[in-house]
Amino acid sequence: MKARTVFVGFLSVPDGRHDAFLDWHELDHRPENHGEIDHIFHSERFIAEPGMLAARHVTGSGPLADPGQYLMTYWSTAEPDQVTHDMAVLREQLAAQGRCHPINRNDPPVRDAVAAAYSSGPADRPELLFQGSYVAQHAAQPRYYT
Repeated sequence: MKARTVFVGFLSVPDGRHDAFLDWHELDHRPENHGEIDHIFHSERFIAEPGMLAARHVTGSGPLADPGQYLMTYWSTAEPDQVTHDMAVLREQLAAQGRCHPINRNDPPVRDAVAAAYSSGPADRPELLFQGSYVAQHAAQPRYYT
């Protein structure tokens, strides 16, 4: 199957919440996305090794200069606007059930930067804000953070 859109999300998790986040993401959130959104056909989670957080090359002080410990991808056969819409609708449904809490919502510069990236359209090339390294994390392993 060929991906038309890959949704990419970065996430920082507060100390002491990593195990709960990983269990929820692996056992609840990812299966829910695959089960409820018919055009999502693959997803992966990646984790930054602790040493890589300090070694990242930040090209500026912009809002995405520290994207967090986790990088998630969701691969879809749909257009970007449809993916964004369907993921937002599902997320709000889960939030109403108490199964999905706010993610990076208390950081308006990050939210605004992501919104600007979505509105730039396919012809625009995104600005490189950082370079870093993440490793695949399957079944919540490895767990570098507590």
